[in-house]
Amino acid sequence: MQAYVEEITVKPTSTGGNNYRMKLDGKWLSAGFAKPACNVGDQIEYTTVQKGQYTNLGSIHVLQAGAAPPVVTSAHTGASGPSGSRERSIVRQNSVTNAVAVYNSYLATKNFEVMPSPSPVERAQEILVVARIFEMYSMQDMDVTALNEKLAALLGGTEEE
Repeated sequence: MQAYVEEITVKPTSTGGNNYRMKLDGKWLSAGFAKPACNVGDQIEYTTVQKGQYTNLGSIHVLQAGAAPPVVTSAHTGASGPSGSRERSIVRQNSVTNAVAVYNSYLATKNFEVMPSPSPVERAQEILVVARIFEMYSMQDMDVTALNEKLAALLGGTEEE
């Protein structure tokens, strides 16, 4: 079969690898765990392999390289449509839940006789800041180094080694 490569997405796997998908003439197919040997804009010839109810890409041969530069979008950004938005929404809910738990643990260690208790609005704002940091890390909008810098700034000091 022949097709025009419209889009390539990559989604990190739980084992540290990547899972690639390709949109070929309007149809999404799994390209597996290895980066496809083609780019967006290429005209390709390909085979498919049926795995249960799923049709996956088999071999790929580039017939004509496209004029457009390669574009690989990340499925975890939410930019890939409703499924990305749904995933981000789930991560956001989980981030808020964990931020509340962290914040409550933090408050349990404070002495409010020396320091006044934050107002409900201040608590909510602080929880959402922590939740946003969790969300950015979980969705890979932020790497570990940036996360540590954000947390150090949030805690008002430098990170201890």
